[in-house]
Parts: sequence; C-alpha cells; structure tokens
Amino acid sequence: MSESTPVNIQAFQPFEGGLGVQISVTGTTANAMLPGTQAVQNPDKLRILVTNDGETTVSIRMGQQGVQATVHCQRVMPGTQVLLTPPVVAPSGVWLAAISPSGDSTTIQATAGYGT
Repeated sequence: MSESTPVNIQAFQPFEGGLGVQISVTGTTANAMLPGTQAVQNPDKLRILVTNDGETTVSIRMGQQGVQATVHCQRVMPGTQVLLTPPVVAPSGVWLAAISPSGDSTTIQATAGYGT
C-alpha cells in the first residue's frame, strides 16, 4: 500500500446507508450503475466515493449506461480513495466504468451520496 493524502470524507453522506457496488476489474472495461443515482434530488451535491483496496492501479470513467473506460481515464491508485463529482446525472442513473491498465485483476468499490 502506498502512502497518500487521505480523502476528506467527513462531509460525505452515502445513499441507502452506504449501499454501493463492487466492480471486478480486468484488462477489459467493466461497468455498473451506482445505487441511488436514478432519482437524485440535488444533482449539484452528488459525489461518488471510489475505493481501491487492491494492489493494482485502476482507470475509471463515469457517465451514462454503456460508458467505457480506457487506460487514459482518471486513475485510482492502489490503497486509495477518491471522491468525485459525476459529469452527468441522468434519469438512468450514474454508471461507473473501470479497467486495469496493467491487465491484472482487482476489485474496486463505489458508493454514491451527497457531499461538499
């Protein structure tokens, strides 16, 4: 695990008690819809907390259903968390796509909620 600056998640309130998704990541894009993002009341406060507890760097991309990640997308380093604002909030929800640039397998977790 590498050292990094911790993410300030004090102002993060997860939806549905913290219900999220786990995405199995390989060298091919995998994606999933984040629970609770279909009927967002305050889209400007929507945040996505992505956790990479694995030992492999993961590239992620948010969007609508069918979104694809490439090795050139936002990276989430091993052993870190990132709190992100999705680029779009659609009636179909927010989808998160992930890929492993190295091709190694790992798992990430993502939870949607409100934050500042």
